Amino acid sequence: MRLVLYTGKGGVGKTTTAAASAVCAAQGGCRTLVASADAAHSLGDVLEERLSAEPRAIAPGLDAVEIDARVEVAKHWGRIQDYVVATFLYHGIEGVVAEELAMLPGARRS
Repeated sequence: MRLVLYTGKGGVGKTTTAAASAVCAAQGGCRTLVASADAAHSLGDVLEERLSAEPRAIAPGLDAVEIDARVEVAKHWGRIQDYVVATFLYHGIEGVVAEELAMLPGARRS
């Protein structure tokens, strides 16, 4: 398995390059998933496909997904917070303090 990440400042062509690379890899016979966590959700525009948070096949050997990081954090925050609290407790931080340190303003357990 190979993982390729495109990172950088906005507007430099990361999404377009990632999409083109994914199409090329799929056409070359590699099973490929192209994913975007960009809040602008422009991967679907580049691929001329309607994408969602569930991967879907858009061409032979090519799946695509647009992940909404805010939705994912909201879905999983309780487990993340439990892990952070456990880590604080492991390092000797008192229970009540660990719970308070693990809270993020605006985040709530689902």
